[in-house]
Amino acid sequence: MGAITRTLANNITTGGVILPSGINNTSISNVTALPSGVGGKVLQHVKASSGSFDAASGNWNITSSTLTDTGRTVSITPTASNSVIIGNGFITYGVDVSSVTYLQFGFSLRRDSGSPSNTDTEVTGGTPNTSQVWDSEFNNSQQTRYDVYRMLPISLYDNSHNTTSAITYRLYARSSSNATHQNRGGMLYLDLLEIGA
Repeated sequence: MGAITRTLANNITTGGVILPSGINNTSISNVTALPSGVGGKVLQHVKASSGSFDAASGNWNITSSTLTDTGRTVSITPTASNSVIIGNGFITYGVDVSSVTYLQFGFSLRRDSGSPSNTDTEVTGGTPNTSQVWDSEFNNSQQTRYDVYRMLPISLYDNSHNTTSAITYRLYARSSSNATHQNRGGMLYLDLLEIGA
């Protein structure tokens, strides 16, 4: 590839990269760092899962309209107390729909305080006792089906853990009060990233 043009004008393509308008008339040799507040270093990546992908072999049973511990947890040990933990992944579960007109479940990921309860620190957004991720299906014309199997994306954001000890994140679930039915359990999977400040 030939020499890269040193003098930059607004939004010119330089070596295949389009530079933003804020870098007008700047030589590349003078660009030494990202602007303040941009980005962060990935300190570690943990692939974590709990339970069985096949919901038929799961063992949680949620019929309450109050958030209930599913027994599914994932863990990470931060290397810095001021880092941010970001998680992206999915939940799998199954539902007995033979006797309901619709199904509706709410899910919440929480940082476990050591005594699991739905007052653990919310890391999917919102306030205690409120589900942050909902999944539902209308079933009025299909009540002959016995099971429905679902896969639902879920994520977490934790910027207040303030520790370098192991952290456990726990999955809670609740059923809509108008559609209580058996949840056949399943799996929690998360890619956990620790991001430096």
